[in-house]
Amino acid sequence: MNWTKVFTRQMDLITPKELNFPILIIGAGGIGSFTTLALAKMGCSNITVVDFDNVEPHNTPSQLYTSDQIGEYKVEALQKNIRLFTNTSIQILPLKFEDLGMTEIKTPKVIISAVDSLETRREIWNKIKDNPNWDFYIDARMGGELIRIFVVSPMAPYSIKKYTKKLFDLTVKASEEPCTGRSVVYNTFINAGLIASLVKKYAKRQEVGLQFTFDLTNMLVV
Repeated sequence: MNWTKVFTRQMDLITPKELNFPILIIGAGGIGSFTTLALAKMGCSNITVVDFDNVEPHNTPSQLYTSDQIGEYKVEALQKNIRLFTNTSIQILPLKFEDLGMTEIKTPKVIISAVDSLETRREIWNKIKDNPNWDFYIDARMGGELIRIFVVSPMAPYSIKKYTKKLFDLTVKASEEPCTGRSVVYNTFINAGLIASLVKKYAKRQEVGLQFTFDLTNMLVV
């Protein structure tokens, strides 16, 4: 396939060749499923998605699944859908993140957390924080019409310090943290687009901020 022709409309912004690095997406729900689609559509060809959940009826309005896929592993259904929409294949791991071996964790250059609980985010961070191989970590969250994205890089030690302090602040209750448990399709679309933009900036070695908060109710960047 002539990829230059396929991606002709974006070649001045980013090329598939520049996106040829391993990406690990943890979670295949509202954020994770559409982020996978956005990245595959953008030309990322080395994506692995981890999730142990099955597709349920309430997933279909705001996630990349159909009613015919109810009962399937999310990652297996997502793999089929990504192939259908992009003619590319993703790697899948139908298991919990904590069951991942160090081999899988050491491989990716970009890790994207798309999970729905503060406890799981802490488990992810505890497992990856001392791994020197990844370059770029994105923690994406949603709650109703609020989107919050954190960016961490080992090349910016202050980002690690800032993120760790916020993540383990015991005064913050899990119920107060934005999560994918309260989502509608437009905020999953927006979140996925923002993440794809950050991955593009990583690929181009462009500077990014450490935290973004978007209030969709009032159309404000907080």
